[in-house]
Amino acid sequence: MMSTAAHLSRLVVLVMGLSLAAGPVFGAPAVESSEEGETEQRKPQPTVDEIRWQGNEVLSGSQLQAITFTRPPTWKWWKPDPVFSEATLVGDMKRIEALYQQHGYYEANASYSLRWNNRHTAVAITIEIDEGPPVPILELNLTLASEADFTPDQKSRLFEDLALREGEPFSSERYADARKQLLDGMAEIGYPLAHIEGGASVDVETHQAVVDWRIVPGPTVYFGEIEVGGLYRVDERTARREVSIHPGQRYSTSALARTRRGLQQQGLYSWVGVQVHPTSTSDAGRDDAGAASRGPIAWPVEIRLTERSPYTLDLGVGYGSDESFRATAGWRNGNFLGDARKLRLSTLYSGILSKGEIEFTQPYFFDPKLSLIFKTSLRHETEPAFTANRFLPSIGVSRPLGGPWRGRINYEFSYQDVIQTSTEVDVTLDEPVGVSKVAGLEVGIRRQTLNDLLKPSEGTWLDLAVTPSVSELGSDFDYITLLAEARGFFPAWGGSVLAARFRIGAIQPLRDTRSDQIPLVSRFFAGGSNSFRGFSYHRLPPFRAERNSVGGTSMIEASLEWRFPIWRRLGGVLFLDAAQLDLRPFRYQPDQLFWAIGPGLRYDTIVGPLRFDFGTLLNPPEAATTRYRWFISVGHSF
Repeated sequence: MMSTAAHLSRLVVLVMGLSLAAGPVFGAPAVESSEEGETEQRKPQPTVDEIRWQGNEVLSGSQLQAITFTRPPTWKWWKPDPVFSEATLVGDMKRIEALYQQHGYYEANASYSLRWNNRHTAVAITIEIDEGPPVPILELNLTLASEADFTPDQKSRLFEDLALREGEPFSSERYADARKQLLDGMAEIGYPLAHIEGGASVDVETHQAVVDWRIVPGPTVYFGEIEVGGLYRVDERTARREVSIHPGQRYSTSALARTRRGLQQQGLYSWVGVQVHPTSTSDAGRDDAGAASRGPIAWPVEIRLTERSPYTLDLGVGYGSDESFRATAGWRNGNFLGDARKLRLSTLYSGILSKGEIEFTQPYFFDPKLSLIFKTSLRHETEPAFTANRFLPSIGVSRPLGGPWRGRINYEFSYQDVIQTSTEVDVTLDEPVGVSKVAGLEVGIRRQTLNDLLKPSEGTWLDLAVTPSVSELGSDFDYITLLAEARGFFPAWGGSVLAARFRIGAIQPLRDTRSDQIPLVSRFFAGGSNSFRGFSYHRLPPFRAERNSVGGTSMIEASLEWRFPIWRRLGGVLFLDAAQLDLRPFRYQPDQLFWAIGPGLRYDTIVGPLRFDFGTLLNPPEAATTRYRWFISVGHSF
């Protein structure tokens, strides 16, 4: 057995261990920290109060700020100011000078000065840039191997808009861009094995640069056999409709890109791969003579596709300030009866619209790029100005016109029974109630370069349409509708986006039809979450009308938004809206526009941003009961 002394000794050791781990115990003297040491630990790190740029003309402050690690304070007041580190700032000066050298300013110098506050807890930084003179390109010598099989047009396009030009500043960035541009241009015309000999010499003392390049094309490359694999439900003939290359065709990077893009747009595949397999004779492309003696080369192409299910079922419910409760259901077959035909069935119920709709799309309609679209719907519309039942069949064609342009021609027929109208409509328009027919031929063109359809941050959108509705087409009324809309999205500071929209339209009566006889279902209405946020849905009155919601035959809508991130998925918006309706066609009076401003919140979801806007009408009419409106919806206003 363990003795009593042994037990006591183990207890002493245990107590000593606890004392070392938990601090002084049993009256042991505590280790005191000096007041100066405690103050040193509690002293906060200095922060950056502001950053100013001086002397920079070639590069903007935002360009320079993008490559520096010392950050200025953000407008987000709830976030702490960035911590200041002078060692980091010294490294930033080197990064700034390196960026200038990339742009051809090899003698650029960056320095800084500091201005501290009284407590030495925040610092204002001034960064001074001495850009120095640029190094221009004295000579740009570009030569092609004589054996290259170029047409004059191909040669001119190869050197067109080259990133390097004589007399302009030389930079490593432009040098690399020009080199890539030349090699990409060679690949586009059948020389993917081309290479460039030579280089550039830069003399900083004399401020001159000379670029001397010799382009060796290598052998001409053609497409070989084209294999399509991975299909089990889609017919191979359907996939090959979008293959823009054929065996024996000269190699072209744009043709490969068109093939990939066309297959993706069929909507039948979750993954599209287009791969060229160079043959072993590709080593011939490194011969000084261009390997012309070995003859052309054929590279086989492999297209691998992963199919997705052609069937889609959509169900949704929601609430919006314009529509109140909303429920939707839809079914879609993306390969109806094969050949990428599309059939869509959908229903919608809301406080302003209930409808059932069928849409059928026949691609490759007498032309590989022409699509036939048939659509029909039954609708019950409950508008502020009227209530109507409508039957709307339409048939038309759509075709890309090159680049981002797409054209369309649609025959649209509307059979409507207006069963109820507001008092304002009864006293303003001629015989608005009853059964009537409207038939028109819409001719439209659209240009779209948006980077994202749900949440665009860059690009433009333009749509122009002319729709004559005349008796020869089956219409009870004769008039022509002109409508134009433009949208632009521009990246701004701090990840924010400036968004703008302008919409203008006119309805011109023809023959014996008067302006007050234009049917309600065809008139312009404004107001609401996606229109003008100073009035409720379709409540904006025409010019010189106090509270009439009768629509107009002239219309202007404009919006400007600043969309900015706040925290994670939460974003904010500041908007300015303007709008005007008039009972007469082509009458626009900018000094009589209605104006509205307000803030908004956006929360990103998989179906688009959840939106809350609060609009204030700046110049309400005398009969207006309120100048404030709030809106809840899904998706951006435009």
